[in-house]
Amino acid sequence: MNTLLVYLPYEGADKHLPLGIAYLAAVLQNEGLPVSALDMNTAPSPWYALKDALVSLAPGIVGLSFMTPMTPAAVRAATLIRNHSKKIFITAGGPHASAIPEDVLLHSSINCVVVGEGEETFLELVKTIAAARTPKLRAVKGIVFRDRDLVFRTGARGLIRDLDSIPFPARRLFDHDRYGANPLGLVKRSALPSRAKLTVFNLITSRGCTGQCAFCDSHSVFLRKFRPRTAENIMAEITCLVDEYDMKFMDFVDDTVTIQKPRIMKLCDMIIAAGLDSLRWSCNVRANTVDPELFKKMFAAGCRRVEIGVESGDPQLLDAIHKNITIDQFRQAFLWAKQANLLTMGFFMTGLPGQDARSVEKTLRLIESLGCDMPCFSLATPYPGTELFEVAREKNLIATTDWSAYVTTGDVRARTLPMKSDVLSDAELRKVHRDAVAFAARFTLRSLYGRLFFLNPALYADVLRRKNILKDWRELLSRAAALLRSAARPAHSHK
Repeated sequence: MNTLLVYLPYEGADKHLPLGIAYLAAVLQNEGLPVSALDMNTAPSPWYALKDALVSLAPGIVGLSFMTPMTPAAVRAATLIRNHSKKIFITAGGPHASAIPEDVLLHSSINCVVVGEGEETFLELVKTIAAARTPKLRAVKGIVFRDRDLVFRTGARGLIRDLDSIPFPARRLFDHDRYGANPLGLVKRSALPSRAKLTVFNLITSRGCTGQCAFCDSHSVFLRKFRPRTAENIMAEITCLVDEYDMKFMDFVDDTVTIQKPRIMKLCDMIIAAGLDSLRWSCNVRANTVDPELFKKMFAAGCRRVEIGVESGDPQLLDAIHKNITIDQFRQAFLWAKQANLLTMGFFMTGLPGQDARSVEKTLRLIESLGCDMPCFSLATPYPGTELFEVAREKNLIATTDWSAYVTTGDVRARTLPMKSDVLSDAELRKVHRDAVAFAARFTLRSLYGRLFFLNPALYADVLRRKNILKDWRELLSRAAALLRSAARPAHSHK
């Protein structure tokens, strides 16, 4: 029985290999089970590609992986699969499905939801289905399934203790030429490689984050228990990627890479000792898990950009969302990064409960004082399974349950916002967010990052390459005009 793993389409210019289904595929392959993978984001005609895969592969099981805003696409895919065959067993997984599995099972085409970490659960599920005409699903821990009109939870499955025991992602099932994020920020302007070398490989070195941030849904899958891979195991994967794909750029996509300093120091030493310090990489860090020694070692091992979640410059708001990091700790982290010659990307939010225009103003002033090379604003979004979702529901702030609206970036002028503000009107919230994004664009253009990279023609060539010019020329011209207008304003015009 062939298993087909599908990653649903999502909006966004940069596409990354879907590690979730790549790990699942590797586990099945390791057991000698037939498995195929389809990332619909890299297919020129994604829905035709799905139909073609159903015909050519004739899968008995299809696993759908998706995040909250991809839910409508998941429903469409499940309906398409069910119309193709009544016999295919359709499973769903990912943070959204794990957070509200019963809601996902309201869509009658979906048979089962894998809750949380999927490798062991999905493997047992596939074996169970393949072994019997009437599979005994109640024996499979970690799933929620529907039997006729009844929904059953089989109970939680324990987390995988030894992450080194999981085989490396089955990357060979994917076309790496179709993935890429522009590596601007990882290399100097004069050292940009050809288009063939623009693939940025994503790796994950740990699972679980000990943070308590009210807006984060990572714990829906990995809980809040930090589990690291060893430096040796990570180094083995890096070596494989260099040998097989001539990897030049990598992005560690952990929630927080730096929770265990000795592990990352050791990994950096191993990269340097192997002569791979010419690799360029980036990672997410928490401001309270870094120090000057660690940043300097990371730079020596090829790290060129660190990404830090700040969210707000208002201490009261930081307390409300359980950030558990002080403004002084943020200042220290950005200073240490600058001293280590690391570029900094900072993540900030608008639209949080209790956040008024004055609170956003504090955030803008903090960005100036931090000297963040690339501040990025997102719209606070109440993903199911988060404390923010519960708070928004209690305060009647949920504006829609159309999950396609649950995106954190993009133009907010016309689309439905997922969450209302409890202190700002809808128009005020949209304006505050637009002004914050415009401020960030102006600040970035004037920062080191802007001077080195945003004025680089390679950036725009890559943007144009990924756009359908005949379709999107108006959008491109509109954005270019808006950027020029923003750049022309004084840097302190928000005051």
